[in-house]
Amino acid sequence: MLSNEGIPCTLTNETFSSIYPIGFNSIGGINLVVPAEYADTARRLLDLTAQEDSPES
Repeated sequence: MLSNEGIPCTLTNETFSSIYPIGFNSIGGINLVVPAEYADTARRLLDLTAQEDSPES
């Protein structure tokens, strides 16, 4: 979604999660990295997506 919006992004630790899937989140999980100048926009887009995906209250 971020790439489609023109925001460069990458995931880190993605390979390690496939090697050590059990307990991976307890040691850091996968990180999404975007350039600083895109951080606010990326955060807003991710927040909007999370709100759309959450069940209705």
